[in-house]
Amino acid sequence: MDVESILQENARILNSKTHHLDEEKKLAEALELKINSLERSLDSLKRSGSSGSSYSEIRISSLEEEVQLLWAESRGSNFDIHMLESKVIDAVKNLEAVASAADKLDNIVTEQWIQIQQLDQALQMAKIKVAKVHKKSASKFQIKGKNIKDKISECTVHEGNILSFPRSSWLA
Repeated sequence: MDVESILQENARILNSKTHHLDEEKKLAEALELKINSLERSLDSLKRSGSSGSSYSEIRISSLEEEVQLLWAESRGSNFDIHMLESKVIDAVKNLEAVASAADKLDNIVTEQWIQIQQLDQALQMAKIKVAKVHKKSASKFQIKGKNIKDKISECTVHEGNILSFPRSSWLA
């Protein structure tokens, strides 16, 4: 898996978590609105109901329980939101670290590519120089119409592997 696909996967995960976080926030806001509505209804019932009315008391008690449950659910949602925000922050940091590593690798690859091109250019220049030297040396070693191979074939081997060359042929 290359760095670019890791970055894309991390970005996809980050977007998914962000979307989930937004949904959790909307749910928490809806719960808070419902809680506030229930509290207003409860206050209204308390003010308007008679103290001896058993239906009102039961309804008030029921509404108070529902408010308590909604507050508990809201706290749970807020905790989930906090955890998701923490995970998003961690994912962003991870994504930034991967992006930084990818940038460093890209710079290294670019630098090495430049070095390869420079080495290739130096190699081409060296080949050209070697070819020129070979060409010059081949023309230098031609003596009186004969090339160096012919001169070596005229050499004689003496005892102790000492070569002797005909002097007259080597003098120009």
